[in-house]
Amino acid sequence: MKDRPDNLSSKIVKEDQIAGFLLTENTYPQEYRTEVHAHDYDYFCFVLNGDYTLKYREKAFLCQPSKLLFFPRGTDHACYMHTNSRCFNFRLNPQVLEFLSSGRSLPIDEAVQKSPEVNRLMSRLYQEFYTVDEFSPLTVEGLISEITAAYLRQTSNGRDRGSVPKWLLTASEYIKANFADAPTISEVAGISGVHPTHLAREFRRHFHITIGDFVRKKRVESACQKIIRSETPLSEIALETGFFDQSHFTRIFKKATGMTPAVYRETFTER
Repeated sequence: MKDRPDNLSSKIVKEDQIAGFLLTENTYPQEYRTEVHAHDYDYFCFVLNGDYTLKYREKAFLCQPSKLLFFPRGTDHACYMHTNSRCFNFRLNPQVLEFLSSGRSLPIDEAVQKSPEVNRLMSRLYQEFYTVDEFSPLTVEGLISEITAAYLRQTSNGRDRGSVPKWLLTASEYIKANFADAPTISEVAGISGVHPTHLAREFRRHFHITIGDFVRKKRVESACQKIIRSETPLSEIALETGFFDQSHFTRIFKKATGMTPAVYRETFTER
């Protein structure tokens, strides 16, 4: 194994206290690693770019762009950076977490989340972080509350996974693997062994989203990764992720994330 250079260290690019929340943007060089450690505060980390492994107990998570992670206070963890990485972090007000979570604890192994809704909210928060004015405290407080609620909603849905029928999990995995090819409901129903109407009804009931919206969500998630991690032209990314053309791609992407693909690339690539 190659020895780790001795001069590696993280860097705070920007730090600001807004509405009682401490927001920071940090960069970490390739091969940077931390020892097992914990913090005395709760905080969220949004991966802007790069790849790193988060280790927690016996589990390891690959953290990539557009993923939101929650770190509860006192949680032992360690990180290893596979590439130069950049993260946007904010400490969570204990009162906000207590109110929104109804007092229940949130384990880190439910933390790795990725969704267009979270992308949209984090994009707005990140932009506010760099364009502070007299209205920023109110905006930041509202956005952080929305982000926390969105995270809690997703983790709550994830805990219900055990009650999802096996055939429906099969349908979900098939859609995830073939979202760019626009699978029809009849096709997915055939794979799952159920009637299309039953599939559509049960999918929405268990996952709280229609199959069509789920396909759009997976396409946008995939596009977010490609936009940040490559220099591939946006027109090619549009076709690779299943959109009709760049115009269709731009319209759906902006609706999901709050910004056009071009602005998203400009915002989340290295400053």
